[in-house]
Parts: sequence; C-alpha cells; structure tokens
Amino acid sequence: MNDRCSDRIALALRDRGVQRVYGIPGGETVHMVDSLESHGIEFIITRHENSAAFMGIGGARYDGNLGVCLTTVGPGASNVVMGAGTATLDFAPLLVMTGELPQDERLYPRKQHIDQGRLFSAVCKGSFEAAAEDTRGTCIKAMDLALEERPGAVHLSLPADIMAAKAGLESPVRDRPLEQRLPDLSFLKEMIHRSERPVAIIGAGVRRAKAGDSVRRFLRGNGIPALHTWQGAGVLPFDDPLSMHSIGLPCNRIPLRCIEEADLVITIGYDEQEFQPEIWNPGRGKAVVHISANESQNVPCYSPAVAVGGLNSMMAMLHDLRERPENWAASIREEYHAHITAEVPEEKGIGPVAAIKALLPYMENSVLVSDVGAHMLWLAEYMPCQREGSIQISNGMIPMGIGLPAAMGVKFADPSKHCITVTGDAGLMMCIGELQTALEHDIKVTVMVWNDAALGLIDTRHEIALDKGPGYSLQRTDIAAVARSIGAEGIIIERESEIGEALSTARKNDVPTVLDMRIDYSRNRCLLE
Repeated sequence: MNDRCSDRIALALRDRGVQRVYGIPGGETVHMVDSLESHGIEFIITRHENSAAFMGIGGARYDGNLGVCLTTVGPGASNVVMGAGTATLDFAPLLVMTGELPQDERLYPRKQHIDQGRLFSAVCKGSFEAAAEDTRGTCIKAMDLALEERPGAVHLSLPADIMAAKAGLESPVRDRPLEQRLPDLSFLKEMIHRSERPVAIIGAGVRRAKAGDSVRRFLRGNGIPALHTWQGAGVLPFDDPLSMHSIGLPCNRIPLRCIEEADLVITIGYDEQEFQPEIWNPGRGKAVVHISANESQNVPCYSPAVAVGGLNSMMAMLHDLRERPENWAASIREEYHAHITAEVPEEKGIGPVAAIKALLPYMENSVLVSDVGAHMLWLAEYMPCQREGSIQISNGMIPMGIGLPAAMGVKFADPSKHCITVTGDAGLMMCIGELQTALEHDIKVTVMVWNDAALGLIDTRHEIALDKGPGYSLQRTDIAAVARSIGAEGIIIERESEIGEALSTARKNDVPTVLDMRIDYSRNRCLLE
C-alpha cells in the first residue's frame, strides 16, 4: 500500500469514522480521491461544490458525526465558501478539503490561484495546510476543531505536490481528555425553586450534546414548559403537555407570550443567533439563565447568569426543584394548538396550511429538511415536531438551495429513514442537478416543491416595506417534467386532494420523486406582520 501524504489523510478520516466524502474532483485532487477509495471511503461526485457541503451538513446535523467535502483549486474552492459559512453559522461539524497549487507556484499571479487561507478564515473556525511532515496530525487537528463546541466548518488545504509525496514523520497523537466541568449550581437551584412561572428555551446544543433524555427529565420533573428554537425542535415532543412549540420569528406571537409572562427564562443548549434575544427580551427585563456547554456570546439584550458544563451532568443536578409540576402556561399552549389546527379560508390554489396538514400523516419514520423561502416560515409555524432530528431548518446562514442536498445527506447517513425536502421552485432550481446524484447512488428522496413561479417571500417583504407590489415573478417551470427528463419521477399537484396520493406514490417509488405543487402564497403577510 502506498504511503503518500494523501493516504495519511484518508486513514485519519477512516479512523474518525468517515464513510464518504462529497465533492467535485480536479487535477490537483487526483491523489486524494485515489487514497479515499483505496482506504474504503466512498467519494460522492456532486453537481456543485455547495451541494457537497450541504450534503455533509445534512448528515452531520442528523447524527452529529463529521461531514467532509472535497473540491479543487480556484473555482472549486471559491464555490464551496457558502457551504462552509453555512456549517459555521449553523454549528454543523464539516471538514472542507480543497486542492491547492504547489507552494512555488503561488509566488506570482497565475490562473486559478486565490489565497485560500484568507478566503476560508472568513467563514471557518480555522484553516490548515497539509505538509509532508505530520500530515495525519494536521488532519486530526482540523477534525478536532470542527467537532469541538461550538462545531462548524474547518478548512484543510491539500497542495497537489504534497499529496503525491511520500509521507514524512508524524508526531504522536494524544487523545485530548474530555473536561468534565461541574459548576456550582446552587444559585440556579434557588432561582428555579423560587420561580412561579419559569420557561425554558431549548436550542440546538441539546441535540449536539445528546442530552435530550436528561433535559426531558429536568423539564418534566420541575413542570417547566419549553419553547424550542427551530434547530432544537422535538426535544419535547409536540404532544407533550409542556411543549410550547418553537420560536424563530417575531410573529410567533402566541408562543412568545410564554416569555412575556415568565418570571425566569432558562436557555438550555441555546445558540444566540438561533433566535436573537433582542426579539424575545428587548427590555432586558427578564431574569435569564444560560445553561450550555459554551459561554454566552456577547449579543444585545442577553446578559444571563451562566452555568457552563456538560449538559447531561448539569441536568442531573437539577431534578425536582419545584413543587408546582403543572404547566402554568397551559392556556397559551391550548390557544396555540387551536391556532395551528383551525380551518383556514379557502385559497385560489393549494394553501400552505393545507399542504402541511396533508404532509403530517407521512412524517412517521421520516426526516423533513426545509429549504429556504416562504415555505420555511410556514413549516416553522404550523409543522408539529414529535422527535428530535425529524425536522431540519437552517437558521444560521439560511441559504437557498440547501434542501435537496441536505436531505440526501440525511439519507446517506441513515438509509432507513424516509427523507422529504420541502422547497420552493427557485431554491430547487439552484440544485436540481443533484437529482442525478441521487439517482446514481440509489438515494430515494421526496422533493415537495411549493411552486409559485416567483420569489414569494421577497415579494411579500417588498410589499410590506414599500406598500406596493414588486413583481419578483419567474417564468413558470414544469419542474415535474425536468425531473422526469433526468430519470426521476415527477408529479404535478394542482389540488389539495391530490397531495396524499402523490406522497404515497413517492414512498413506493424506486427513484427520487418530485411533487410539483402549485401553491398559493396570498396569505404570506400574516407570517411577517
């Protein structure tokens, strides 16, 4: 077996449990691709570099393992920047490997050369360059940083000449001891014990810490109702009497009343950009406690008391502190349930709420990945989440085009799950070529397209801001026909009554299925005002 530097990196990836790498190869990456395949790591060729990153992110957010993508120099490296930034702002562990020119060819202007270190330092937690000495150690450092709280993207540059060269000496790699921090929680115990109306905000860090069980015991044992960020959804199932659904928009007026009426807000595994504190605590008037593996960040309207340590350990220290186990916010919960289950006025086409209600029976053993657009806001408002990880919504970079490739990443990570993406026509057209990637790898996903032939969300924002219609319309695309031309299945849906049958067909199909649904967004304003 060869002992090139590229082999050392492939072995480091394999030892970390990486089973596949997504990307687009180039001349500068041939040795790396060869080493991946030689060491049993599947290389998935995507149609765009961003999609490669999004697939890695989808899988990483689902199972917590490291996602990896590989691109080449110049345009390949620059094309994956959006994906790297998305991983960093969504706190998803992603190793972004890029081919690079030999060092002596970077001393003068030449084609396809950009300063990769400076480029990726702007959107990643760190940027490393592999060298002949300690190649494996450099890769391990990069992977460790990507997985370290708060996780994100880390860049690893792979010079073509180094990858082809014989590997040099390696420094011994020592396992870093896991720090078990057990802070003094006496102040927090007293605050919870004295509180009459506490409410929790559950964030993405709970799932990253695999602390769902201990958080549920804490909430139920103390009778504390819980709101969820979009990325924390499902820690308490929607049907749990203490679940107050999710928050992520100022217009989530009913759940936000929990915070308005609370005398203590307990954030657990909360990342501040998930739902900015200036929205839910604008006057800084609330007593707030931040329980997390991470220190609180310096953002407006957030100066909490802080308890930093292992979430599972801290939750175990906070059981049964209150003598009032009933949900003090039960009336708010009932009002919200009535809101999302109420009949809505009949619309010209298929209304968003009707589309979501038709989708609900098909969510068992499914993971739903939302793309970005008006549909994302409707899902966040009306889609109940019954299980951790069963709904993915990007809430950091929030890029259009993430839906299909991220859903494919989930399916690659767990073939037993039925994966559904809800997307818009504009978002899908950014990545529709990945249907071919799905076909090539027998990845069966259901793609529900809310097709309004427009940039519907921007349309609505323009109308609200300027009090006039902007006309961000697009030419109507027969997306079902495009899907069929690729070899996938495509079904046009024009009436609500057709949705269930189409979803049943999609589940039975042996190929990816695109449901081209003619949506009516005339009620978008109610989400934003």
